[in-house]
Amino acid sequence: MEWIDQILDNFSSVISQSDPAGWSGGFNYYGFWPYYSKEFLDRLWQAYEKAEEKKLAPADLTRCFLGPLFLRQEIIDIFFFAKSCNYDKEKTLKIATWFKDILVAKCTDDPYGVNSVKILTHDDVAYLMKMFPFRHVEINEAREAAKLIHACEALSWSYYFDWNYWQCFEAYGPYKLPHNHTLLLRAFTDFAPGEVWPHAVNFEPSTVYVYTIYKDVDVKLDFWSHVNTKDNLPAKMTKLLVLEHGKIIDNHEQLIALRKKMEVAAVMQGKRFQQLTFEELKQKEIQTKYYTYKDLFNTLELDWQPTQELLNKVKGKPLLEFKFPAMETIEERKTFWRRLADPRDNYFLQELKQ
Repeated sequence: MEWIDQILDNFSSVISQSDPAGWSGGFNYYGFWPYYSKEFLDRLWQAYEKAEEKKLAPADLTRCFLGPLFLRQEIIDIFFFAKSCNYDKEKTLKIATWFKDILVAKCTDDPYGVNSVKILTHDDVAYLMKMFPFRHVEINEAREAAKLIHACEALSWSYYFDWNYWQCFEAYGPYKLPHNHTLLLRAFTDFAPGEVWPHAVNFEPSTVYVYTIYKDVDVKLDFWSHVNTKDNLPAKMTKLLVLEHGKIIDNHEQLIALRKKMEVAAVMQGKRFQQLTFEELKQKEIQTKYYTYKDLFNTLELDWQPTQELLNKVKGKPLLEFKFPAMETIEERKTFWRRLADPRDNYFLQELKQ
């Protein structure tokens, strides 16, 4: 299928920029997913059947997902999970195609992530520019905004792991504006995941939105919504709007206070994450994965929580050993990742061993 090739090309291009040989010290998801991949895919299959039963079109479900990044990467994860447990290929393709259809319905352009992340139409952007109270900013405030974005990203990762954060953080754009201006949006939408991290249940702000306008920049957003540019974005920022849980931040002092609060929260949450034992880490990874689907499962009247049986299943289990082959060039890495994710290629299981 052409769409599978497109999404595999874009995924392998972005992930191949780093050398997996350097990942050996972290939590190896590829050595953990096989323990729960079948149960998770069974839940997604239930969701697919529920949507069919309720006659819900893909467009009816777009509100369950923050943005294209979640849907793009979860399609890849569906392929990874299916290959790790030899899941039924027909069911795998139906689930993945369902997600692809939701992705296409969610996006106004470039659904597979060549160089943008767009969910707003031209009219949406025009309305936003007319109705939202953007402020002109100088370089000091622009730098504060950049620091705030980095702090919010760090808090997202420490709540949701570096492989499940896409239901909390998304970047959108670039949207072209008159006079060679460019609009980028960053949305941070769940900083109070109390069901997974009980201490965070009352954290405020639970949401932060950052809207930035730049002049004379060349910006692209990749498959993972990374903002790629050679320009100094703070130096090119002309206007800014920040919403703290829906409240407009309307001066420099408020922006500094919010930035400091998010930095402290990110450091504290990062310490909590680092203090997890190996057994706690495994439990938290499963809980986080399921939690990111909470809106979809609730919409389809399914329990979003992983079963206690599943959580018990992984107790005492070591990570399966997964050894990345030596790869000297980006092209070698692209070929490796494309094969690893491709549902039509059996390359995966033979690389896992206990």
